[in-house]
Amino acid sequence: MHLLRLVIIFLFAILMSSILIATGMPRLMVFFIVITFYVLAGVAPPIYITYFSKSLKRIDRFVKSNRRKPLFGYPYQIAYGSDEQIQQALQRILARHRQPELQQTYKALLAITQDQPGVALQYAEQIQRESLRTYYLAHAAVNSGDYDYATELMEQLKEPWMRSAIRALIAFETNDPQFDRLAEDSIAAARGVQKYTLFHAFRRLKKSGSKQT
Repeated sequence: MHLLRLVIIFLFAILMSSILIATGMPRLMVFFIVITFYVLAGVAPPIYITYFSKSLKRIDRFVKSNRRKPLFGYPYQIAYGSDEQIQQALQRILARHRQPELQQTYKALLAITQDQPGVALQYAEQIQRESLRTYYLAHAAVNSGDYDYATELMEQLKEPWMRSAIRALIAFETNDPQFDRLAEDSIAAARGVQKYTLFHAFRRLKKSGSKQT
């Protein structure tokens, strides 16, 4: 499917260049227009699906087709894999992507999936981006049973999906009947692969009690 889309884009680019040349447009300008179109047509759809799409079905197709890439293998395993496969997917991300921000974030997440909140807190403290650091500190605090600290951190979060996600986790751990509503609020506020990950993570949480948001 990916190859077919590229072929269609390529053929359309050829047709576009022929039409533009026929109108008398300078060849150099035609070249830049066609190259710009080709790049945007090839890059824009994946970026939109990854970060902005609201369609879980469309995101699911995208994640499935890219599941061999470590960063997409993780949400795929959240949706379809076992707890062990989820942890293996996180380890593949850590092995492939050496950027410090990604390392600390996914090490914190791996510790959470392994039910090691103390370790998760240590890694979360090292995350540079404030929103992610606060979110994973709150997540680890929920796992350790420190709901007051988790709530204090949650109040500092500006992203609606993050605030609702932490509230939902606290609700789940305390048997609060608002869990379903809070989980739905978090999913509704998120976009792209994050929305997809939350949807399947909360479904797993409700079904088995594992925590991978």
